[in-house]
Amino acid sequence: MGSVLSVVGYYSSRAYRHLLGFPQKSFTFSSKSVAQLLLEYKDLNAVGGKYFYIQLLSEIKNAVLSDDVGMFKTLSSVLNYVIASESSEVMKNYEETALEAVGKINLITLACKAAAEKTLDYLLLNPIVNCFLPFQRDRNDLLPEEEDEESHNAIYYAIRSNVTSLLEILIDKWPNSYFKDTQKLDDVLSKAFNELLIRNVLLKKDMELYVKKKLVDLRFFNDSSSEDQNPDNPKDLLLRIEFVLEKIDFIVTNYCHGKNELDEQFLLTAKYVARNIHTLKTLKSKLKCIYDRLPWEEMEFCLIVFIQFCLKPFRCESFIYFVLNKERLFSHLKNFSNRLEHIKEELTTLNISKVKNKNSIRKEVIKKEEDKLFEDLYNDFGEMRDIYTLEKIAKYTDIALSADPGEKMGHLLITRALQVMGEHLNNTSSSPKLSDTAADFLFSILPRNLKDVIKSLRNSLSHLEAFRLRCEFDENANAFFADIQADIAKIKSAIVDITVRKCNNVILTMHDNYAD
Repeated sequence: MGSVLSVVGYYSSRAYRHLLGFPQKSFTFSSKSVAQLLLEYKDLNAVGGKYFYIQLLSEIKNAVLSDDVGMFKTLSSVLNYVIASESSEVMKNYEETALEAVGKINLITLACKAAAEKTLDYLLLNPIVNCFLPFQRDRNDLLPEEEDEESHNAIYYAIRSNVTSLLEILIDKWPNSYFKDTQKLDDVLSKAFNELLIRNVLLKKDMELYVKKKLVDLRFFNDSSSEDQNPDNPKDLLLRIEFVLEKIDFIVTNYCHGKNELDEQFLLTAKYVARNIHTLKTLKSKLKCIYDRLPWEEMEFCLIVFIQFCLKPFRCESFIYFVLNKERLFSHLKNFSNRLEHIKEELTTLNISKVKNKNSIRKEVIKKEEDKLFEDLYNDFGEMRDIYTLEKIAKYTDIALSADPGEKMGHLLITRALQVMGEHLNNTSSSPKLSDTAADFLFSILPRNLKDVIKSLRNSLSHLEAFRLRCEFDENANAFFADIQADIAKIKSAIVDITVRKCNNVILTMHDNYAD
């Protein structure tokens, strides 16, 4: 017995566990160098390596929360080594296990939430640092409007931090010079700022002044030329169309009929197509003349929904993800590509800059599809967009119903809910939202005065401000908002009814498809 004990005493506890096949599950990262941590990792078996990886991500998260940039640098170097040294199969296993343990972590958003200024600066300035965990993503694909589990984004948290230098770093150093497009900066900054005001979050005077000055500069003193803001040079436009056609062909050729599994390359290509369709449809002066010949909005929306489903297949809470399968999406892409190819050929023979624009009514656009090439796409889009829009409206009706109509903050919340409803009930060819059928049903249960209020508030900050001022001076404002709240309760009930029916239709369609 004594000889056995002497042998056990000779080995370190780690070597002893390794000798008996017990994986190490707990690790200490503080006060260790990169070399020490790598040596420890190399000595682990496959199971121990997975536990090391999970704890490594957790330690990276803690380093960001504490703004310990030194520790963050060390841990990031170790993470880069692990990623580079392991096979794609091993990393896939690591990442899927880590997802369950620590969830998805956007380090930029987390740094803003924690007001970790030094770490944020290091994150944005070093291209080899992973900004998103556990899955690896190209940092150029990260968008400032991406929200966390609390439905807030990096800009929101940066403003809320009341640290102006933090917000300045975020704006000036976002990857790929994203905010060179000042309209994007205006949109995301004003939205986050307004949301904080509505929530009555206390902002310091210097932060409030900084944001307001930034917005004024963007809107009135922006020196960027129109050429920089609108990359719609005819040659560039045709080149962009050509790239979209090439990428769609790549997707259909390589992933149709189960040729290959949908992998990271597919996701990157699909994102590229979606981004460029969005860019093409938003070119203000060049492509509106052909809008009625291609379902830009519908194709973009379907692609985004499918991409989101691929990224989180087992975390889908909405029925919209079950309307569209791979074969159906690829069919839509092929039809879209074929029509876009014909349009591209026509554009090469035209002087695009002199083609007159024309406004289109959405119902006429769909009705005009004589060969019904996009009938299935319109149907799929209609199902998904209705469910998506109803869920958005329902979220804001819940906020409005939870508000106190006797308080000023309650007035603001109810007013914001009405404005969101108006935006989502506005169905146009350039911005299709809730279908006319569903919108008409919701409007039918409302009194005439509330219909007018909703219509006047949508997409109009001037009307919104006038509405607020009118209510402030109205002696019966509290009773007025209480009445509105009662009407919103009717809307909520109708939304639940419509959503249930639409989800039942989706289930029946899925059943029929599987039966076939």
